[in-house]
Amino acid sequence: MGLEAECTAVVDGTERTGKALLESTEIVLAGRPRLRIPFDAIESASARGSKLTVKTSEGKSVVMTFEDAAVAKKWLEKLDAGPKSRIDKLGVDRKHQVLLLGDLPLNFREELAPALDTPAATRPIGARRYDMVILLIEQQRELARLRSAGERTATGGVLWAVWPKGMPDLKHEDVVATAGELGFSQTKSMGFDANLNALRLVRTKK
Repeated sequence: MGLEAECTAVVDGTERTGKALLESTEIVLAGRPRLRIPFDAIESASARGSKLTVKTSEGKSVVMTFEDAAVAKKWLEKLDAGPKSRIDKLGVDRKHQVLLLGDLPLNFREELAPALDTPAATRPIGARRYDMVILLIEQQRELARLRSAGERTATGGVLWAVWPKGMPDLKHEDVVATAGELGFSQTKSMGFDANLNALRLVRTKK
């Protein structure tokens, strides 16, 4: 979902001020300690004026007060809509020609198959370029594979770089820097699953 705003939050009677993030699967309140509220733990959410109240299944109550009532309303609408599926977040269209590079998780391949009219390719065919290329990078030295993946991405297409979380020698900044050298810029980041990060890359406009 990717929304963020400054707010004053009261968590079980304790007040804290700082940035609040509405991610794809959770609400995050910055600060110490950092507080995460997974969507599947939310029992109810309501908005009144600039206040958004969230109650969890564990009995926790969080009241976030924003500067503008419109922010509270928008956050509630997003919460009520529920999280998008991984396929939706990736922006997959049924008519897309998709190329999968690397040993991507089997459960993802199973999700993707019924979402496409034409089965995803797992190796390039001829000189074809694809509407979407999804590349799994498992080690720092594999960043070089972004070049060939980019060459297979159609003009106006999307290149998704996917890599393991928590790797000290393979960070978000490393992927962005390498992609930038190849003429791509980031437009979106997301958690691909519990173990993988993903970054959406498109050709930089000149």
